[in-house]
Amino acid sequence: MRNAVVADVLNAAKLIFSPTAFLDAEERNTEAANAPCKGASIAERAALVRRAFWRSATLVLLAFVVGGLIAAAMRWVGYALYPRWQLFLQAMSAAILLWDTVFVRGWDIQSYGGAMLTERTNRTLYLILYVSGTTLGVVATLSPTLSHN
Repeated sequence: MRNAVVADVLNAAKLIFSPTAFLDAEERNTEAANAPCKGASIAERAALVRRAFWRSATLVLLAFVVGGLIAAAMRWVGYALYPRWQLFLQAMSAAILLWDTVFVRGWDIQSYGGAMLTERTNRTLYLILYVSGTTLGVVATLSPTLSHN
């Protein structure tokens, strides 16, 4: 199992940083598994994963920037959180992220191309919750707090 995990990590790095090497590995894997390739080609599927990777990185960066700006604005106007509120917001952020991870549907609602209304709504809810949870976590972490006396 450890070798499989290492191989998966190396293949993920190939997909992101060396798509051609990944496509070669995917071809070999498909042939070795004797698995028919239905729907999109290997190159199209790899391109979808790469786009999703970079899009998600952009969303995380956006959530981080927005959260940082909110925290900076709080600092600028002289507002500080009570420590209990900071802990509560951090816990809420974790709860939202967990909720989002558990609720999101994948294979059980999948159609061809992911264009059905149910799939688009699922994706939209997932993104809203994930960006909100991340932003809230950044705000809670970077906001000034009142010191304990």
